[in-house]
Amino acid sequence: MKWVATVLVVSLFLFAGLVGYVRLQPHASSEWQAFAIGPAVGGSFTTRGAAIRADGISLLTLIARAYNVPPERVLGPKSLAMRFKLDAAVYDDNSEAFRPLLRRELESRFHLQTHKETRPCDVWVLTASRQPSLEPAEGRRSSLIDGRAKTVKIGASSMGDLAVTLQVLLGRAVVDETELAGRYDLAFGWSADRDRSIVTTLREQFGLFLSPGVRDVEVLVVDRIQPDPLLAMFSRIGSAIQYGPSPLRQGISRSLTIH
Repeated sequence: MKWVATVLVVSLFLFAGLVGYVRLQPHASSEWQAFAIGPAVGGSFTTRGAAIRADGISLLTLIARAYNVPPERVLGPKSLAMRFKLDAAVYDDNSEAFRPLLRRELESRFHLQTHKETRPCDVWVLTASRQPSLEPAEGRRSSLIDGRAKTVKIGASSMGDLAVTLQVLLGRAVVDETELAGRYDLAFGWSADRDRSIVTTLREQFGLFLSPGVRDVEVLVVDRIQPDPLLAMFSRIGSAIQYGPSPLRQGISRSLTIH
């Protein structure tokens, strides 16, 4: 069993060295109220105003948020699926400051380069019945997708916001053609047949319809993305620990978080 002890000691030394290397990384801009990125420990994330709290969020979703485009309109390499734990917030809940700061972090840490163009794309078209079952809501806009529980809860959100949430769930662009103004609270879940169950729930519960179609839509094309070596390692670590006990996952991610 000596080799087991040797492997354990070497692993501990390597981990300690990695933690020290993390501490040497450049800090985020002082314009952030909070910014921390590390290995993913789960699969849920929350966006509230000008903030993101994520146990695990993909690069694709971050890029979409930074450039204010739906995730399904971001085209790029498979590396966009890399996931991270993220805590990001700006002072005074200033949404106008949030996106530029997030773009700067992505461009600096992931060497991101993009351009926009218009292409015909397969989409879901969101429409509404004459009398949809929607109650107007007030307050701060919020969105919570829990992949493990298969539930969605959005607050004080427009139909455009709902379309963005649906795009995340369905993996295809959703075009809002409801012509409904105002903001609403919606909560629903889905079953193993995700697409069909969401289409059925929206129709029966809210009087909203999703139909397949083709539309010319603006897309964001990722020309280049090359994460810093440590962030690339974070992605691999997150994948390696995803099935481990929660305290272990949380401890490793917390130790390897860049602030």
